[in-house]
Amino acid sequence: MRDFDSLKATLTNVSQIARGGQKVVYSATHPTYGNIVLKLFFKMDARSQREIEISENSDFGCVPTIYETEHVIYEGADTLCIFQQRVDGEELRKRIERGDYWDIDGVYIVCEHPERHYLVDRPIWIANLLSLVAGIKRLGKEVIVGYANHQMLPLALAKCDAIAAGNFLNVRWFQPEHFETTDKDEQSRRTTWYYCPQALSEFKVTYLDVAKRAGILATMATPAPMENKYSRILFGGATPSLTNYKEGDSFKHYLHCLRIQCELASKSTYDETRNAQFAQLETAARILNGLHNERIKGQDRDFGEIADVNEAAIQIFDKEFGFAMAQEW
Repeated sequence: MRDFDSLKATLTNVSQIARGGQKVVYSATHPTYGNIVLKLFFKMDARSQREIEISENSDFGCVPTIYETEHVIYEGADTLCIFQQRVDGEELRKRIERGDYWDIDGVYIVCEHPERHYLVDRPIWIANLLSLVAGIKRLGKEVIVGYANHQMLPLALAKCDAIAAGNFLNVRWFQPEHFETTDKDEQSRRTTWYYCPQALSEFKVTYLDVAKRAGILATMATPAPMENKYSRILFGGATPSLTNYKEGDSFKHYLHCLRIQCELASKSTYDETRNAQFAQLETAARILNGLHNERIKGQDRDFGEIADVNEAAIQIFDKEFGFAMAQEW
C-alpha cells in the first residue's frame, strides 16, 4: 500500500479544496482521467458509503463518475481514496446572492439531517437552511421544505410558504433507506408517542404515567388552542398507558398541533416573529427543566439540548438576514 505522497507524485496540480469530519478533498490532474477530485474518507459510515454507491450506480449524467478506488496511508492511517470526475460548479448561495433568474415557480427542498439525527444538533445546519429558504424567497419563488418536523418552525422567519410533515416518523426526517422494503417485524416494534407542543418534545406514553404519579401530568396536557379529540383521553384521569390512545391517534395529534404551531409562527412583523420564536424556545426549556427534574425525558425526541441549537441558529440568521427580512416583511 502506497502513502499519499507517493500517490501525489503521479498527479499534477494537486491542491486541497475542502476538509470536514468525514473526508478531505483534493483537486488534481490525472494523466489518464484529466481533471479529478481525490476524496479520502477518514471513516466509512452509512453516509459515506451511500455517496460512493450513488456515484457508482446512478444513471444520471449530473452525478460525477468514480474512475477507481484504492487504499492509501494518509496521516498514518489506512484510508480509502476515490478518484472521481471533477465537475466545476459554484455554490448555490452565490447564485442566490447574485439574484440569478430561475424559470420556476417554486422550490421543494429535502435535506438529509447530519449524523442521521431526528433533531439536528448543529446550529450552522439550521441557520444554513434558514438562509437558503430566505434567499430563494427573496427571488420571488415559493418554497416548501419537505420531511420536516417541529424543529423547522423558525422557517417562519425566512417566509417559508409551508413545511411538509407526515404521519410516520420517516416522513418528518429524510432517510434514504426508508424507500427500501420495510420488514413487517420492524413495523410491529413501533412505540406510541405523545407530542407535548409547549415543550417541543415527544414522550413515550409510559412517561406520562410517571408524570401522573409525580402530580405534574397537567404540565404536559395539550394547550387549549391545540386541544383535540385524538389526545384528550390521556388527560381524562386514567393512567395514560392504560387508555385507548393508539398509534393513529399519536400521528393525528402531532399533525394537528404542528399545523396550528405553523399558523401561529408568522406574526405581523419580522421582529415579532423572531421574538415569538425565542419565547417559544424559552418556554420549552423551562417546562423541560421541570420534567427532567422528575426524570421525565423524551430520549432522542427531547428538545432539551435542541432549544439552544435553534436559538443559536436564529441568532445567526438574524445577524445575516434580519435587517433585509424586516424591510421586506
